[in-house]
Amino acid sequence: MGQYYTPFLRRTSNQKYGTFIPITFSSKLMEHSFINTAFMNSIEQLLIKNADYYKAIIVWAGDYADYKGGLEDSFIIDDTDDKKNLYSCQDLKYQLPYHDYLSTMSKSYNQSEYPYIVSHTQKCFIKKPLITSPTGDYIHPLPLLVSEGNGRGNGDYHGINEDKCGTWARDSISIEKNMENFPEYTELICNFKEARP
Repeated sequence: MGQYYTPFLRRTSNQKYGTFIPITFSSKLMEHSFINTAFMNSIEQLLIKNADYYKAIIVWAGDYADYKGGLEDSFIIDDTDDKKNLYSCQDLKYQLPYHDYLSTMSKSYNQSEYPYIVSHTQKCFIKKPLITSPTGDYIHPLPLLVSEGNGRGNGDYHGINEDKCGTWARDSISIEKNMENFPEYTELICNFKEARP
């Protein structure tokens, strides 16, 4: 069966919406993880410098992912609640409505000016593929790197560097124009390309 994912973001300071915020969006991983789509560009804009979620803790939570504790525990109402994975917590009142910020997304935002996805937790970065039109040909590394549960359902990523999926889940992430302010960070060489039958 297909596995669905919802992105969750947690600000590292001055939290506006609550402890850990689900975006009201859900689809299979390889239905939306592409460069220069409206959805991924809107996520990127949340993670650039001076944006609301710059350096936020981020995870793409799959509905087949394991319970990990910690972040999920902030959603447990009392001791009688079952332990849930993070995906199952998305229907809480503190949500970041996707349609609201998509409608106010800056039309001047150019994703090609922000080539770097940075894990501040691991002090490393990846340079994403750059294209100028939403052809769907290039996989966006962010959802794969921060995914939880990949490989457990239809629509998940299978292909080159599959072992890197989830290695940045729950890390502090930003999208950067350049790496001048992080000279000690190392580059992760990782190209995602789906396996074809």
